Amino acid sequence: MMTDRAHTTGDLMRTNVETLNQSSGMVEVLRFVERSRLNQFYVLDPERRFVGRIDFQDLRNLMYNPMLAKVVNALDMANTNTPIVLVDQTLNSVFELFQRHNVDSLPVVNDAHERKFLGVIEQRDVLRALHRKVDGHIDDSCH
Repeated sequence: MMTDRAHTTGDLMRTNVETLNQSSGMVEVLRFVERSRLNQFYVLDPERRFVGRIDFQDLRNLMYNPMLAKVVNALDMANTNTPIVLVDQTLNSVFELFQRHNVDSLPVVNDAHERKFLGVIEQRDVLRALHRKVDGHIDDSCH
């Protein structure tokens, strides 16, 4: 009998994710991007609620416009229609979200109403967990 520990988003999410404040200006956003290993940057309000995501590709189009750099902030640059994942959501339903949207990671929130940012779930982690479930064994070296 298989006893896979990863059943929900909360089991797999990464919690040590750096985020941007929605009021961060272009210079602060660019400094943040330079330090990051990711291509998606999560934007939060002062109460740590998820408000949107900035994709590196979209930022690239803005960063060479000096006029915009003086007037836009992280919230202006963020895609506020980014899909969210609930902390107790099943991995199969998260996998379906990844299939519908062309992203490598999704923000994890406590609930759909409050949207407190808890972390990020990456597509590769979901695929690994689902593969282990289908394959019938658990490889702890994946964590």
